[in-house]
Amino acid sequence: MNTAWKKIKLGDLLTIKHGWAFKGEYFCSEGELILLTPGNFHEEGGFKIQIGKEKFYSGAFPKEYLLKKDDLIIAMTEQGAGLLGSPAIVPQNDRFLHNQRLGLLQIDHQKAITKYIYYLFFTKEVRNSIFSTATGTKVRHTAPKRIYNIEINLPPLETQTRIANILSAYDDLIENNLRRIKLLEEMAELTYREWFANFKIGGKPLEIDKNTGLPLGWERRSLTLLGEFLNGYAFKPEDWEESGFPIIKIKELKGGISNDTPRNNGSKIPSKFIVKSGDILFSWSASLEVVVWQGETGLLNQHLFKVTPFSKIPKSLLFLALKDSLNIFNNLSTGATMKHIKRKELDFVEIPIPQQDILNQFDNVISPIIKQTLNLSHQNRLLKESRDILLPRLMSGKIGV
Repeated sequence: MNTAWKKIKLGDLLTIKHGWAFKGEYFCSEGELILLTPGNFHEEGGFKIQIGKEKFYSGAFPKEYLLKKDDLIIAMTEQGAGLLGSPAIVPQNDRFLHNQRLGLLQIDHQKAITKYIYYLFFTKEVRNSIFSTATGTKVRHTAPKRIYNIEINLPPLETQTRIANILSAYDDLIENNLRRIKLLEEMAELTYREWFANFKIGGKPLEIDKNTGLPLGWERRSLTLLGEFLNGYAFKPEDWEESGFPIIKIKELKGGISNDTPRNNGSKIPSKFIVKSGDILFSWSASLEVVVWQGETGLLNQHLFKVTPFSKIPKSLLFLALKDSLNIFNNLSTGATMKHIKRKELDFVEIPIPQQDILNQFDNVISPIIKQTLNLSHQNRLLKESRDILLPRLMSGKIGV
């Protein structure tokens, strides 16, 4: 470490402001102002929009709790494993509310820059210190005074800026790829609805059979006639290991593989439960979701279907048909504490199926789009791995900028 770096406590660099206790009677499902929660943080760090799950607020509140763009906040409560101390930077002005359980970091900019402190809260040293001093049994939480006592080695402002710029370059590329993936996914979904709901190809309406309500030569088939729905392996806690293939659960389906993902060497698991990049996964319990798996090879846990299309049914069609049917499945789901669908619901949901030449034509349009999203996701994994290797070394001064 360079001698220009100085040992200092976080309390000498910043103060932490608690959020406001917003009143429950003004929570609503839509609106202009989003009430931030620990659910708006990625576990390792970073801001997360929860599409369809955001809390909105319609009541009066002190204006000092309306966050500004580039405000730095941290999760003061461990709502999920590894979340305690996770940092996030607010992405826009006058949109997000500073809720309780979140801390707003007010930094002395003569000593430190915001983006450097942001990445500091990614490091294991800081996060482990926060966790080790946290209180609570079921839900752990921290307090400003505990964070103030954490000691760090702080470089000069110029070095902080250069470190932050290097790490930000990786994050900017990752974010740009995520935006491209979202646009490609929207393009594929719009194309599916145009062909299979509006019955238009290339903007031209197809001739409709008055008896079936479908284009001439089309038919309706249940999902079970389009592919195999394999439920995952019933892993037990004693099957969880520290090395081997990641066990893909609902959590991994939504957030990808993390350090907390359990693993298994796969030696006693039938090969049919192996999941590879490009496989269709369908969560039928708790949170109904459909994805094309974009992570590393893993093992399928129960409560997830691996969906394999039958011969002559394009994977692209089956994937988009399932995504388009999620609203139907949500309406068919049962269960008081944990919503789920039963296998028989797969027979209930029917999909319009055209002649083989139209299926092939559709696949020729959509498969390259899905392939591109997989390539971008692969790029992001490599970028993230590189950033995660660099981050602790840069932040500790083990390598120069």
